[in-house]
Amino acid sequence: MPSPGCFPFKGILLNGGSTEGARLASVQDDGYAPSWADLPADLLDRILRIDADTAPLPTHLRGSGRPPSSLQAAHLVNRHWCARANDAALYRRPSIHIPSPLTLPSLEAHIARRFVNLHGLQLHRREAIGDRALAALSCLPLLRHLDASHCARVTDAALGRLARLTRLSELVLEGCRRVGDPGVAHLAELPLRSLSLARCRITDRGLGAISSLTELARLDLQGCAGIGDQGLGAVAPLTGLTHLSLRGCHRVGDEGVRRLSCLASLTHLNLRGCCRITATGVARLAQWTNLTSLDMGGCSSLRDDAVAALQPLTRLAALQLVSCHGVTDAGVEMLASLSSLTRLELEACPRIGDAGLMALAPLLELRHLNLRMCPRITDAGVVALTGLTNLTRLDLRQCRGVGRRAVAAVEADAGGHRRRVEVLVGRGRARLSWMRS
Repeated sequence: MPSPGCFPFKGILLNGGSTEGARLASVQDDGYAPSWADLPADLLDRILRIDADTAPLPTHLRGSGRPPSSLQAAHLVNRHWCARANDAALYRRPSIHIPSPLTLPSLEAHIARRFVNLHGLQLHRREAIGDRALAALSCLPLLRHLDASHCARVTDAALGRLARLTRLSELVLEGCRRVGDPGVAHLAELPLRSLSLARCRITDRGLGAISSLTELARLDLQGCAGIGDQGLGAVAPLTGLTHLSLRGCHRVGDEGVRRLSCLASLTHLNLRGCCRITATGVARLAQWTNLTSLDMGGCSSLRDDAVAALQPLTRLAALQLVSCHGVTDAGVEMLASLSSLTRLELEACPRIGDAGLMALAPLLELRHLNLRMCPRITDAGVVALTGLTNLTRLDLRQCRGVGRRAVAAVEADAGGHRRRVEVLVGRGRARLSWMRS
């Protein structure tokens, strides 16, 4: 007889086949035969996380950096385990597999022998990776996802070889500061759906090559200080874009937003730090009715009329207006019509006070509210927020007018609605969690 909790296989499920899940030989007294397929789906995920040599990969690059020796056995358990085992074999962080010292002949030979079927590769912050090493990846015909972010030695020359990767759909070059306009030109023929050039030396001229990447859904140009209004004309043909980040592109203003007005599919837009944008540019955003996330923090030219222009964006779930010093209570009142908001950030808006907070009462879906460094807010304004029954996080740090009365009101409200809420007060964090039994 097998020991408790240890059962031999009666049958197996191979590669997601249609046969019944692996049955256990031992049948319990009640006649029920437990199945391996009944095991929690996240069990293997936990094993892979323990086995990984670094932090978990992004969602689309699932799997472990170092596949465990039991991966082959995992294929035999159930469909979920089989899929995770396949992912672990196809998506790698190869730092412990690549020979050292890293030379081009050894890397090419190692890749050709061990990783020829690789779908995803993460080389994030690998100091040894330069042009020759990156060029060696051209022998991976099935590569679809490549993260070479913050590989400081990578230059434009390496991107010429990447043009051979005809299945590459995602490329991350964030922080590769030696990549510039000539390098982007090499990417023009790739079937990319996601491209990150954040903090690269890209200018308006380099953006011209991006216009041919008509399959792009995500484009990250954060921190590309050389990009201005004129260059954004090259982004206009990318009508399939759903995510666009221009954060820190200080030269972008109202004219740049006008050039992007045909991007009707946008759902996520980051314009943080684009301080030249005014109400005129924001009025153009009203055409993008599919927007669910908008970040305009640091757009210091915005006033209440700009906030009013956001009212048609009824699908907005997240709105950041951090450090928009010109926004007042009158502007916040305009947000009351955005009933889908779950996250609102008004940090460092010094002209917002209690009247503005009272106007937020209709936002019943609100879960995260950031009011940090809003000195005009007092207990009276915070008490008015107790009707927001879905609120789980409230940031009141450095709000000098907020005291114990407001905290007590939040405590009572949270307890009454049997929920958890985190309140950040003073200069630090106070986790206030209340649930009634």
